[in-house]
Amino acid sequence: MVLSNVAMGRPDVNTDEILREDVTAYEVLGVATDANKHMIKKAYRAKNVRFHEDKCKLARAKDVRQRLYECYKMLMDTQRRAAYDEAMGLRKTV
Repeated sequence: MVLSNVAMGRPDVNTDEILREDVTAYEVLGVATDANKHMIKKAYRAKNVRFHEDKCKLARAKDVRQRLYECYKMLMDTQRRAAYDEAMGLRKTV
């Protein structure tokens, strides 16, 4: 019997990818740039559980969860998200 990475406490997500500075908040959470708050919250919760210390045995799981939280809080705040999108060139102000 072969256990999957998830079953062995290793999420099937590359932690180095999530922690890289050049990865957008949208990529970290795995949502589209036009995702609504419900979609962002759902994606955050799913990844947060996946990297929880009780389920994930990776050394950098805590760092990943911190990054997920920072991206989540920023995308859930309408003003911060608009500023981020403008700075990243994702949306233009009207």
